[in-house]
Amino acid sequence: MPPFERHLRAGLVVHAVVVFPIVVGVFTEVWSRQIGLLAAVGTLPGTLGGSIVPDADHPSSRPYRLAYRWLPVVAAGTVALLLV
Repeated sequence: MPPFERHLRAGLVVHAVVVFPIVVGVFTEVWSRQIGLLAAVGTLPGTLGGSIVPDADHPSSRPYRLAYRWLPVVAAGTVALLLV
Protein backbone atom coordinates (compact mmCIF):
# COMPACT_ATOMS: atom_id res chain seq x y z
CA MET A 1 0.00 0.00 0.00
CA PRO A 2 1.43 3.40 -0.93
CA PRO A 3 1.93 5.83 1.93
CA PHE A 4 -0.65 8.45 2.81
CA GLU A 5 1.46 11.31 1.43
CA ARG A 6 1.78 9.61 -1.96
CA HIS A 7 -2.02 9.32 -2.16
CA LEU A 8 -2.36 13.04 -1.45
CA ARG A 9 0.33 13.97 -3.98
CA ALA A 10 -1.41 11.86 -6.62
CA GLY A 11 -4.69 13.61 -5.78
CA LEU A 12 -3.08 17.03 -6.21
CA VAL A 13 -1.58 16.03 -9.55
CA VAL A 14 -4.93 14.73 -10.80
CA HIS A 15 -6.61 17.92 -9.59
CA ALA A 16 -4.07 20.07 -11.44
CA VAL A 17 -4.46 18.06 -14.64
CA VAL A 18 -8.26 18.31 -14.53
CA VAL A 19 -8.40 22.01 -13.58
CA PHE A 20 -5.68 23.22 -15.98
CA PRO A 21 -7.87 23.18 -19.15
CA ILE A 22 -10.60 25.06 -17.30
CA VAL A 23 -8.17 27.72 -16.11
CA VAL A 24 -6.85 28.06 -19.67
CA GLY A 25 -10.47 28.48 -20.78
CA VAL A 26 -10.90 31.31 -18.28
CA PHE A 27 -7.77 33.11 -19.51
CA THR A 28 -8.89 32.76 -23.14
CA GLU A 29 -12.34 34.03 -22.07
CA VAL A 30 -14.16 30.86 -23.06
CA TRP A 31 -15.54 30.53 -19.51
CA SER A 32 -16.26 33.08 -16.81
CA ARG A 33 -14.03 33.69 -13.80
CA GLN A 34 -16.65 32.18 -11.49
CA ILE A 35 -16.44 28.83 -13.30
CA GLY A 36 -12.64 28.92 -13.08
CA LEU A 37 -12.73 29.73 -9.38
CA LEU A 38 -15.28 27.00 -8.73
CA ALA A 39 -13.18 24.49 -10.66
CA ALA A 40 -9.92 25.46 -8.99
CA VAL A 41 -11.09 25.85 -5.39
CA GLY A 42 -14.46 24.16 -5.14
CA THR A 43 -13.35 20.76 -6.36
CA LEU A 44 -10.12 20.53 -4.33
CA PRO A 45 -11.64 19.03 -1.14
CA GLY A 46 -13.42 16.37 -3.18
CA THR A 47 -10.29 15.55 -5.13
CA LEU A 48 -8.18 15.22 -1.98
CA GLY A 49 -10.89 13.25 -0.23
CA GLY A 50 -11.15 10.90 -3.16
CA SER A 51 -7.41 10.41 -3.23
CA ILE A 52 -7.39 8.98 0.29
CA VAL A 53 -10.48 6.76 -0.10
CA PRO A 54 -8.45 3.72 -1.22
CA ASP A 55 -6.38 4.22 1.91
CA ALA A 56 -9.29 4.65 4.34
CA ASP A 57 -10.06 1.00 5.07
CA HIS A 58 -6.51 -0.23 5.63
CA PRO A 59 -5.79 -0.78 9.35
CA SER A 60 -2.49 1.10 9.26
CA SER A 61 -3.80 4.15 7.39
CA ARG A 62 -4.22 7.51 9.09
CA PRO A 63 -7.96 7.92 8.35
CA TYR A 64 -8.67 4.42 9.71
CA ARG A 65 -6.65 5.01 12.89
CA LEU A 66 -8.28 8.41 13.48
CA ALA A 67 -11.77 6.97 12.96
CA TYR A 68 -10.97 3.96 15.16
CA ARG A 69 -9.84 6.26 17.97
CA TRP A 70 -12.23 9.20 17.73
CA LEU A 71 -15.45 7.92 16.12
CA PRO A 72 -16.65 6.11 19.29
CA VAL A 73 -15.86 9.19 21.39
CA VAL A 74 -17.74 11.51 19.02
CA ALA A 75 -20.68 9.10 18.77
CA ALA A 76 -20.89 8.74 22.57
CA GLY A 77 -20.69 12.51 23.03
CA THR A 78 -23.42 13.06 20.46
CA VAL A 79 -25.71 10.51 22.10
CA ALA A 80 -25.04 12.05 25.53
CA LEU A 81 -25.90 15.53 24.24
CA LEU A 82 -29.09 14.25 22.63
CA LEU A 83 -30.15 12.55 25.86
CA VAL A 84 -29.50 15.66 27.93
